[in-house]
Amino acid sequence: MRNKLAFLIAAAGLSVAIASISGCVGSDGASALKGVKADPDPGAVTPPEMVLRKDTVEALKHDRRASGLPYVGVWASEEAGCRKMDQTAFDGYAIITPTSIRQSEDTCSYEQASGQGGTFSLAASCDADGAKSQRTINITMVNQKSLLIQNRADQPGTTMIRCHLQE
Repeated sequence: MRNKLAFLIAAAGLSVAIASISGCVGSDGASALKGVKADPDPGAVTPPEMVLRKDTVEALKHDRRASGLPYVGVWASEEAGCRKMDQTAFDGYAIITPTSIRQSEDTCSYEQASGQGGTFSLAASCDADGAKSQRTINITMVNQKSLLIQNRADQPGTTMIRCHLQE
């Protein structure tokens, strides 16, 4: 029994020594990974930047604090959609830049959103397979990580979550 206890103590000490040498644990036993940011939403990540379309990268990297446009970003109706972004055709996403919005059925441009208090209206010029149309797209920010987007007044909106690049 004494030999087993001595072995376990030695093994634990060796583990700490190896972790310390590798930089995972400091000499005081604290983790060296303190400065590493945790992924804010581990499931809501997009594919790597190098395989994403230009407008998707623009939306992901947009500084919403500086612009005051909280709705700009990459959105999907579920986490799995974030992982498929620009790779697989699917419904239930919105790529919103300061001047455009791309969804599965069309791409729209707009000049400036009107609204306040988390509710915005975009007067949009849209193109769906060559057919042009004008419409108002309404966006309500539920919180920083989700929004409700309503493409047509006669249809219910869709709640979406914010996607982000994997850090």
